[in-house]
Amino acid sequence: MALRKSMSAASRGFTVLESVISTLIVGSMMVAAMNVVGASETARQYGADKSTGLMLAEELMSEILAMPYKDPESGTVYFGFEPDESNNGTRHAFDDVDDFCSWQASPPQNADGTEKAGFDLWKRWAQIVRVKHDALSQTMNSETGVKWITVIVERNGREVCRLHAHRADVDGG
Repeated sequence: MALRKSMSAASRGFTVLESVISTLIVGSMMVAAMNVVGASETARQYGADKSTGLMLAEELMSEILAMPYKDPESGTVYFGFEPDESNNGTRHAFDDVDDFCSWQASPPQNADGTEKAGFDLWKRWAQIVRVKHDALSQTMNSETGVKWITVIVERNGREVCRLHAHRADVDGG
């Protein structure tokens, strides 16, 4: 009878080993759940960055593509901003596509040079190169009638968007 009494008393509660095992299981599940939450937040931020970066890149690309192929005043195809144009960090004096060559701003700016509010961690820039008209990825040093435009947007030093376009001198301007 004494043996039966001690077994029933032991079967009514948890042992220390059972408590440790259940604590480890619950702790492991909590770590896994927190990893899922962290990965979800990272993916959400990445998606938001991609969307914002695309908006910034499209805005600058649209501005560049709206410009004439060559300088409308002189009609020259001088590459980069012309000597009579001031590049004081703003784009408001730019009057043709290649004036944007190697232009950059961090944080991004509006065309008049004012900073875009809330974009302190962002940077965007444009690269313009001449390319062969029959091999659009082959860069050239001399005038070809086609320019390859690349707009790059970064956040915290990490590239989030890159857009490419070509601008041709099809209309003579």
